[in-house]
Amino acid sequence: MRMLIAAAAMTLAGFLPALADEPACGQAKETALSQAHEVAQQIKGEVVTIDDATTAQKTADMMFDALGKPSQPVASLIVLKAPGGVALVALFNPAGCFIVGIRVPLAMLIEMIGRSA
Repeated sequence: MRMLIAAAAMTLAGFLPALADEPACGQAKETALSQAHEVAQQIKGEVVTIDDATTAQKTADMMFDALGKPSQPVASLIVLKAPGGVALVALFNPAGCFIVGIRVPLAMLIEMIGRSA
């Protein structure tokens, strides 16, 4: 989740397509959520979680497809909505391990979640 914090500033600058490509277990989802709230406060953003596994998986599948990456099991998402219409999304597998972080336009993310619900 430290990648999410470090990426927030770079994302606001507009040049970060993805935050990570390698799975990273050992990072508790609760810690990641806490850190996301800290960053949100600093950048005047908002944090939203999606804990419905079906919605999270469908949304993640659209993201993986857009990135040209194979689907992976996803059970939840932490979304950091940043100023300027950008969202940072941290994907977590069913064991609560961080999979990948992605920067996406907020409008696109809202559309993906809407199609997944």
